[in-house]
Amino acid sequence: MTTNTISLPTDTNPNNDAIRLVLTTCATQQQAETIAKGVLAAKLVACVNVIPNVQSWYQWQGKVCNDNELKLVIKTRADNLNATMAWLEAHHPYQTPEILSISANAGNRAYLQWIQDVC
Repeated sequence: MTTNTISLPTDTNPNNDAIRLVLTTCATQQQAETIAKGVLAAKLVACVNVIPNVQSWYQWQGKVCNDNELKLVIKTRADNLNATMAWLEAHHPYQTPEILSISANAGNRAYLQWIQDVC
């Protein structure tokens, strides 16, 4: 059996903070769509992935809770990070939303450039 390997032009991101992934969760597809459309319309981000059926376990008000949620993976430039996080804090339906940022320090060169270009 042979495996075909596709070689994509990849790069370590020369500026490790140039591209950020922002993570959040929400309870419904409608909430996810509202968030995705909102940050895209504000031109703060390049892309939002909505991942359904994420099982979240957490402590809340002294109890261990679990919920079926949707995970949003939001791609933006570092210089849009504060505005993106502020937008999420202002519009998120949760009282204490998960809003986390991760630096993307490597990836497909063309994709990283696309993010830089569109937001």
